[in-house]
Amino acid sequence: MEAGQKLLLKELQVAPFDRRLAQWRKMALHLFEQTWANSARCGVRLEEKDVPDLYLHCLARVMETRGVVVPGAALPVNDAVTGLLKEKK
Repeated sequence: MEAGQKLLLKELQVAPFDRRLAQWRKMALHLFEQTWANSARCGVRLEEKDVPDLYLHCLARVMETRGVVVPGAALPVNDAVTGLLKEKK
């Protein structure tokens, strides 16, 4: 998960020591936990390989709400994860 996060931040030109990251990560974790719980309630089971992708998509969603432009190509392609987050909008 850390490797994917490093790649995402590099792609977005966000420094690893950016002060905003702590808050973004906290918010992303909250969104991640909500999304995972909602998916379980709906009977959608995430595989282990989907977990890092879900977190990265949550982090990207939070960053977008804070004005960071996140191109789709910067995120892993994962239809299961994308579908879960579309329901959250």
